[in-house]
Amino acid sequence: MIDLLKGVVIGLAMLGCLSLGVWHGESFGDVKAIAEYELGYDAGYNDALYQRPVSEALEMVCLGLWFAQLPEKKDNKL
Repeated sequence: MIDLLKGVVIGLAMLGCLSLGVWHGESFGDVKAIAEYELGYDAGYNDALYQRPVSEALEMVCLGLWFAQLPEKKDNKL
């Protein structure tokens, strides 16, 4: 039952994207590409954030992003 509901929701979302694309003059190929991008983005988001144990590569990338945002400490005591 949940799989059927999920399929209906995805179908309605794709139909909504298609309708919106036609309304704004987008081609059917562009609308399909957008819908596929959104599905891929969601799948990647879930795979990256909810993978257990977390991969070391993901931890290093997050650490690098966090470290890059730290303010630079100026030491004027020299």
